[in-house]
Amino acid sequence: MTLPGSAFGEPSGALRLRLATGLLYGDTGEQQEAALVAPDPATLPWIAATLTQLTQILTDLASPAPSAARSLGQPRRTGSGHSGKRQTTPT
Repeated sequence: MTLPGSAFGEPSGALRLRLATGLLYGDTGEQQEAALVAPDPATLPWIAATLTQLTQILTDLASPAPSAARSLGQPRRTGSGHSGKRQTTPT
């Protein structure tokens, strides 16, 4: 389950969320029980695979998009275009 941070009192404009971790333990009762008694549950294959996928997703979210990376530092064009002059402002 995923909930916005605002459900926990975070400001509504903040880009935060909270994730329930119960599903990380496994899809079956046997997997869930094994996870609960394992000395290091992160080493169990189904948990390790999920954590790897979650790491990849968070890494992708934290990385700038290729088009955004190309446009960094380039001025943004503004103005009506009627004057014949181009005005630029930094992005």
